[in-house]
Amino acid sequence: MKKYFGILVYISFAFVIIFLYRFDYLVLKDVKIVYPYLFFSIVLLWLGFSWGAISWWKMLAVHKVHVSLGHGVASHGLFIFTKYIPGKIWTILGRAHYVSTKGFPLPQTSIISLKAQIVVAWLAFIIGTVPMTIMHGLSTLVLISAVVVIITFFFLINKRIHNAFQFLFAKVLKKRINVPPISWQELFNISVYYGLYWILLVAAFFFFVRSFFVNASIYVGFAFPWAATLGMLAVVIPGGLGVRETAMISYLTLMGMPVKEATTLSVLARLWYILGEAFIFVLALVIDRKAKARLSKELHM
Repeated sequence: MKKYFGILVYISFAFVIIFLYRFDYLVLKDVKIVYPYLFFSIVLLWLGFSWGAISWWKMLAVHKVHVSLGHGVASHGLFIFTKYIPGKIWTILGRAHYVSTKGFPLPQTSIISLKAQIVVAWLAFIIGTVPMTIMHGLSTLVLISAVVVIITFFFLINKRIHNAFQFLFAKVLKKRINVPPISWQELFNISVYYGLYWILLVAAFFFFVRSFFVNASIYVGFAFPWAATLGMLAVVIPGGLGVRETAMISYLTLMGMPVKEATTLSVLARLWYILGEAFIFVLALVIDRKAKARLSKELHM
């Protein structure tokens, strides 16, 4: 099993290259850049990805799955590119499998991983919807987002809904599992972690936009969590390619940006975001290799 998940990491690279080429993300023309803003946006992006890995580690701890911070970061980062493989489940299963090798049941870690993804999406909708409400009131998009937020909240908190999902999951895996729903206090604690993750990415995206369009409104930063979450929910399309860009264009134009500029940014944002994914992958790989080298040394002593 470990061998197959290792192969999965390398396969994901091929899909990244294929989809970047297919959607012309590797072609840039006539782009002028304000480099100080771009540099600062990348630093914030890397901080955001690092904090996202720490938030996943915290999610595990809340569910009584205690692993070292290094293992938490490694499990999160090693499978970051598997989202580009069709199916959209490999990132969730990849990090769950990595944690399960530390002595925890795979069904348990898989549900925790899925719940972490749901919390991330839930917070992103809240953070992304607030500026839309301020700017345009109760539009159709705002109402749809509000419905998603409410449904997700009850899934996380309500015991009956949670148990029904757990029952179905156990039927598929043919193994009984017991992962309790998140309490109010636990949801608050996790939300603080993942909330800071999104705030870092909002700030990072704002400075990224400013590096190309220096007069952009501060509200443009909130386009990223909203668009990224819609891409995340596009189960069939690898990495949300096309879906995220379309959502981002819609959000940016809603905030007053011309369509041409919004389209350019949606393309550049994909490349920018991959820099963040590459950073957390390399960090996770270094941590994983060091941990394996240390374990090997201890076994031979």
